Amino acid sequence: MTNSKSTKRALMSSILAMLVCVAMLIGSTFAWFTDSVTSGRNQIVAGNLDVELYHGDDLTDKVDGATNLFTQEDGTAIQWEPGVIAYENFKVENVGSLALKYQLTMNIAGYNTVKDTELSLVDVLKVAILDESFSGDRTAAQALTFDSTLSDFVKNGVLLSGASDTYAVVIYWEPGANDNDYNLNNGKESSDGEPLYVDLGVTLAATQTPYEADSFNDQYDKDAKYPVVDAESLKTTLVDGGVINLGASFNMMNENTVAGRNQINADTVLNLNNETLTFRNAATDDDPTNISAIYAENFDLTLNAENGGIDSDFYGINVGDASNAAAVQPTVTINGGTYKAGSVVNVESGTVYITGGFFDGRDVYGDRVNATYLLNCIDRCYKAGNAKIVVTGGTFVNFNPANNSAEGAGTNFVPEGYTVQTTADGANTLYTVVA
Repeated sequence: MTNSKSTKRALMSSILAMLVCVAMLIGSTFAWFTDSVTSGRNQIVAGNLDVELYHGDDLTDKVDGATNLFTQEDGTAIQWEPGVIAYENFKVENVGSLALKYQLTMNIAGYNTVKDTELSLVDVLKVAILDESFSGDRTAAQALTFDSTLSDFVKNGVLLSGASDTYAVVIYWEPGANDNDYNLNNGKESSDGEPLYVDLGVTLAATQTPYEADSFNDQYDKDAKYPVVDAESLKTTLVDGGVINLGASFNMMNENTVAGRNQINADTVLNLNNETLTFRNAATDDDPTNISAIYAENFDLTLNAENGGIDSDFYGINVGDASNAAAVQPTVTINGGTYKAGSVVNVESGTVYITGGFFDGRDVYGDRVNATYLLNCIDRCYKAGNAKIVVTGGTFVNFNPANNSAEGAGTNFVPEGYTVQTTADGANTLYTVVA
């Protein structure tokens, strides 16, 4: 009997010990799965892209929008004639933390032509580049190879963080047999009655280049594009689409032809940032070949903007192509920005989504504001359901996107779940769409 009790006590003790061990094991396992390791030395740092351009004999004067380049020693404009030479020393410096590639081009403005001809100073002024600072020696300058015109000159380079390139750009009117064709005292006059002249500057564009690596390789930014700074480069860049960054405000091309349109030719994200695209066109309703700032007929377009936008004498963005029975129905998304046009969007086929921005109307036949068709669809396409506008944000001057007459009385472009707030602004009424 005593042995039986002892055995029971031992068995109970063993079971209790096992339960304690199991409880401890469960507790320790729980601790393993919830453990963590913290390092106080890890930092997440965003790289920055920043480039500066300097000029002058000592390369310490920073170039900005107000800098006069290629002038006489006293800073006045050069009187161009055969044999004249002008030069500037430049230093391009990478002052950011990311490797970059850059492109320096000539910025040509204000030039005119000999009346009734296509002769311009742009044709006779040639450019050479010297991969170091230039002292100004005329004989040395004349010995350079001038194989670029002002229009086709370009200098490309790659700079790591903290690095710089120094070189000189030399412009020369090399005397030739036909120089008298540009002599206004030789029985000729300019196209506008003024002396022949050309305003010269430079444009420096920079973007990322493959160097810094991520977890896979260093090629993630190999397709980065230069920021767009003029009408010609915008038209060229739109051919390939992709992500396009606007680096300056400028007037878009004014060619009243289908070929001259600013056409979206591939899916495109256009970051307007703080820049404005203006569109000035003398076209009328009698010749409506090219009256929209941008044509998005067959591919998707996203517009992102902070304070930038589009300012058009006529129309802003034409979406889709109602004349093409097999037309693609593109999607256009507007995320912020300021837009002023007779119709900011005119939809023939496809859908426009507006999530934010400021929209103001312009009467294309006069100076008064006309907001009736600020947002517009082609009537028959709207009725067929092929043209749509969806507004979930933004402020509209004298145009209620939830109750307007663009497609007949009571037209509503605002989906369920969103409302319109009304605010007086002098003689105008502002309609703001909110969730």
